[in-house]
Amino acid sequence: MTSLPPIETEEITGLEVEVVRVGAHARTGGPVVYLLHGFDMVPRDLSPFAQSMGVEATFLFPRAPLDRRPLGGRGFAWWPIDVEARDRAMALAAPRDLSAFDPPELPEARARLSALMAEVESRLKPSKVVLGGFSQGAMLSCDHTLHAATLPHALVFLSGARIGAGAWTPLLPRLAGVPVLQTHGRFDHDLSFAAAEALRDDLVQAGAQVTFVPFEGGHETPLPALRSLRRFLLAQLSHDRGQDRAHDR
Repeated sequence: MTSLPPIETEEITGLEVEVVRVGAHARTGGPVVYLLHGFDMVPRDLSPFAQSMGVEATFLFPRAPLDRRPLGGRGFAWWPIDVEARDRAMALAAPRDLSAFDPPELPEARARLSALMAEVESRLKPSKVVLGGFSQGAMLSCDHTLHAATLPHALVFLSGARIGAGAWTPLLPRLAGVPVLQTHGRFDHDLSFAAAEALRDDLVQAGAQVTFVPFEGGHETPLPALRSLRRFLLAQLSHDRGQDRAHDR
């Protein structure tokens, strides 16, 4: 029985990063995939996915800098949110659209991610870069890309949504031609499905190559989303490796 690749922990530019190196292409010059966790989560919520998907790459799962454990949380965040307001909205099943939300801490989070990616670029010289994340991590991935000097090869937005839409809108044409995977639950009461559709429409209008995968669920990453993620990564990294896709059917 083939053993799973280990989850290692490294500190890079002051961020703790869980690293999963899968296959022969997990080396200098191979593809790199970043997946950022969401609010009040930890990298280990996502890193086991890399172990089981069978996609050869170096996977990086950075831990967000804001520790929520002293506040009664279980994990970390890229920026704080009004937890009570979120919980009230979810209790009422009120659709949440954060397009007008512009967190003051966003530029610092963007800078932290930029520094991490620049350091990894200097170390690994990746052939391709895929950037994405879940929820808050998806938002930061999009925001970073809109402001970055260099675009990633592809983007992954798992249960994400727009923030600071006024600032994003004029920058979205930068994503023309960029492949984007976007997954979202139809019954997501944390970030509404309508907000996800609005992000999809903005991306399509900007010229991004969007694969939109709705699923019957809430604010989560269920098996249909993971299967879509695996197919998307295989397609985007196919020039780096020839991989049998039969067991994904």
